[in-house]
Amino acid sequence: MNIYEVFPSKYLVAGDLKGKSYTLTIDRVVKETMRSHSGNEDKLVVYFTTAEKGLVLNKTNAFAIADICGIPETDAWKGAKITVYPTRVKAFGEMVDCVRVRAPEAIKDKPQPKPEPVEDVFTDEPFEEEFDF
Repeated sequence: MNIYEVFPSKYLVAGDLKGKSYTLTIDRVVKETMRSHSGNEDKLVVYFTTAEKGLVLNKTNAFAIADICGIPETDAWKGAKITVYPTRVKAFGEMVDCVRVRAPEAIKDKPQPKPEPVEDVFTDEPFEEEFDF
């Protein structure tokens, strides 16, 4: 009996991939509130055109997709192709299964089309930025 079938997840997990890589097209990225051990957290979830489950983005995968797409703006990722694959990483002192993303082999060395330029919001006026750290 497969535990991923007995205890299905709403989101894509490494076990869903069954040891294989899949190239998927991004449909949308949304912010969803999820429960965690420290309370409720907002997380980004990327959904695909041909998959039922979305992938909850961690920092590593979010920056990888931004690099593949050539832009950090998630609204511009629609239509981009990425490859998801299962792997193992060391987290909290132990090896755990996870999903990672990379550029599809066919486009690894070719940048994806750039999105339409957005309106320039910069001015020549000086400003002082505040930080919370």
